[in-house]
Amino acid sequence: METMTKNVVPSPLPFIPGWEVSGDHQDSGPGKFETLALPFMNRLYRTALILTGNPRVTKDLLHDTWLKARHDHRRLHNDEDFGAWMFRILFEKKSSISITKLE
Repeated sequence: METMTKNVVPSPLPFIPGWEVSGDHQDSGPGKFETLALPFMNRLYRTALILTGNPRVTKDLLHDTWLKARHDHRRLHNDEDFGAWMFRILFEKKSSISITKLE
């Protein structure tokens, strides 16, 4: 007899509070954002590290990207564009960090 176990996905982002899959999204289904976002996080991290050259700034950039995407993900109408959308947010956040440092 097989026993069913709950799959637990370890966080690739332990520095982001609230990353856990949650069921509080009434119109998007439980954990839809996390299901879409988690496969891209390693590539986003590597890209952010190349852009910043600093692991601490990379974590801040990725944190800002995650929060912005989580907040606005219901506006995205096509899930196939999710990865490109996440990278666009990352680049926009990087640009705002660069501009802030120049001022």
